[in-house]
Amino acid sequence: MEVVYIMQKVKLRIHRFLVLGVLAIFALIALFSCIKKVSGALNEQIQETLKDVAEQNKKIVEKDIKLKLNFLQGYSKDLTNSYKDNTEVVEHLKSYVDYFEFKRMGYIDSEGQVLTTDGKIANFKDESYFKDAMNGKTTITGVIGDVIGHSESINVLTVPVYSKEGYIEGALFAAYRTVKFSQMLNVSSFEGAGSSLLVTKDGEIFAEIGINAMGNKMDMFDYIASITSDEDLVEKVREELKEGDITEIVLKGEENTHMYFAPMDIKLGDKKCYVVTLLPENVLQDRVGNVWKHLENFLIIIVVILVVATVFTIVSYVRQSRKVIELAYSDKVTGGNNYAYFLHNMNAKKDRSGFIVAMDIDEFRIINNICGVKTGDDLLKRIWKVLKRNLKLLESHARVNADRYIMFMSEDDKEVLKERFAKITKEILNEEDLLGIPKVMPYFGVYAIDNNVSIESAYGYANQAKHIVKGNHKKNFCFYEDGDYRDRIELKKLEDGFEGAIKDRRFEVWYQPKYDAKNPHVVSAEALVRWRANDGSLIPPGKFIPLFEKNGMIATLDEYVFDEVCRRQKKWLDEGRRILPVSVNISRASLYYENVAKRYRQIVDSYGISVEYLQLEITESATIENEDIHKLVDEFHKEGFTLLLDDFGNGYSSLATLNELHFDVLKLDKSLIDYIGDKKGETLLVHIVGLARNLGLLITAEGVETKVQLDFLREIECNDIQGYYFSKPLPVNEYEAMLA
Repeated sequence: MEVVYIMQKVKLRIHRFLVLGVLAIFALIALFSCIKKVSGALNEQIQETLKDVAEQNKKIVEKDIKLKLNFLQGYSKDLTNSYKDNTEVVEHLKSYVDYFEFKRMGYIDSEGQVLTTDGKIANFKDESYFKDAMNGKTTITGVIGDVIGHSESINVLTVPVYSKEGYIEGALFAAYRTVKFSQMLNVSSFEGAGSSLLVTKDGEIFAEIGINAMGNKMDMFDYIASITSDEDLVEKVREELKEGDITEIVLKGEENTHMYFAPMDIKLGDKKCYVVTLLPENVLQDRVGNVWKHLENFLIIIVVILVVATVFTIVSYVRQSRKVIELAYSDKVTGGNNYAYFLHNMNAKKDRSGFIVAMDIDEFRIINNICGVKTGDDLLKRIWKVLKRNLKLLESHARVNADRYIMFMSEDDKEVLKERFAKITKEILNEEDLLGIPKVMPYFGVYAIDNNVSIESAYGYANQAKHIVKGNHKKNFCFYEDGDYRDRIELKKLEDGFEGAIKDRRFEVWYQPKYDAKNPHVVSAEALVRWRANDGSLIPPGKFIPLFEKNGMIATLDEYVFDEVCRRQKKWLDEGRRILPVSVNISRASLYYENVAKRYRQIVDSYGISVEYLQLEITESATIENEDIHKLVDEFHKEGFTLLLDDFGNGYSSLATLNELHFDVLKLDKSLIDYIGDKKGETLLVHIVGLARNLGLLITAEGVETKVQLDFLREIECNDIQGYYFSKPLPVNEYEAMLA
């Protein structure tokens, strides 16, 4: 019995050891599997961040280069008529050097002699960018040394300057510090371990950040060859880069390097350019090194502390996941969560019933342009904090890009949601006074989401809803189901009622007076259309004008309004009343009609009145989109019409427009008038008005609402004032009484 007992006890111990051995093996397998998944997840997340950084950098650089080139091209067209000599040109350029962050600007004459804004005198006749400009090319150089000033790397932007006769008489150039491009490249997601480059299709490096990773090499292919001995790979990259087929590669060498290529719309000369983001593979290995270190220690004592090791592995995994989130999911400007984190967080929710909200700030670009990028960034941070204060525990938000934010709000009552929007709006509006900035109106688009709809799709729907109310001064939020279906039904009713409204003359012409700036009295008026519904209420123009512009009905409405104004002018003349010139808007759609100038003159002649009592307003955006606008302007002038360039400054402005198109009156858009009170904005207005007056244009200021605005406009010698300060638009009977 004792022997049997001992044998049973030995077998029991062997069984326990076997069980422990099997458990240890399974634990090892589980640990190795866990570490592999961690490494894989880290790798995937860093790869996605790598792509995001490249794409984001591409957009930033493209926007900056296009802005500067557009300015230089527009400015070069004004040089011949605006300034007497090169010294005067350079003196005027000084006001733009700091604004566009150039190192210097200057004018190069046909002999290569240059005078710069920082007083340098040199000769650039042997420089390739000068030669390109004299051949009619707009160029951006690669990285070159500054030959006339403080030694540093620069990029030179050059555009040709044409004489009145059409030949090239010189060039306008701007030196831009290369470090400025480098500062735009964002590799903060990798704590400085990565590099970002701007390269041409030939591998020439345009700008860079992370110079330690590149050494002294200024050629992409030299850098690749220094990492890998695979010559075929180097040639493959060279060919794919030229053809534009490359996206990403992994260079095999002592330290494997991941590279992602984002093609740009901007060319360096005639060469296609790319934003390239690089990340050494050891960055990924460093992030999992702690896991392997803990694993080695764990293997020694696995049998004794199996449970402790399992818990430790789980903790390590959680820590590594948090580290990845901190690296890849933080927003650089606000310091909070970015869009990638928001998607990750929402996709991990089991129950995400609630609302996805898209939010941005109306006319945020004005804050950046006038108050500066730093003030704009401060505002973005403050808005982030406002949203954070107003969200509940399980709700979340992120900054998508620019001034765009996304929120998840787990609310089930729309009325409560509206109250929350009102509170957020009030707190954001308070930032105006704190930062001393204009126009901080948020707009919200809302989409009800459940587990069956992707976050990306829901955000797209929310954006659609937001754009429905964008610019609406009475309502700054819209639910997708309300805006998408109800608005469509309402717009369809407006379309169906158009012909009947024209026939029954339910479109009314209202008049907004224009006053002489120096001696306030009415000198003219603008005709504005209103739609009187069957129930007697007025349908706002903001509802039907955009609709009729899209479906083509606007041309019929334009002609109706013009005819109505002519009829009313004739009636007042026959009654012996005093009449003043009235300007009528003509839409971009009407400009495409054949013989439109003759058609409008025929309407005037049919009433037997003088064309001097009728003026036409054409928006600046319409002049940009119509290739035949020069011909049309001449045709209208031939028929005797006075032409007003409307909405100047509302997003399309180019100083070249004033010189190229022979309008009679320049109407400053309200967005420019609202700059009054800001030093930079007032400087911009002074230059615009001065240039317009030099070109022989009369100036009308729209949207004038305050005495401060009026006094400033008088000081810079605007001719006419239009806006609520003097008078809102008046129905015909009130306008008639005012004239009497």
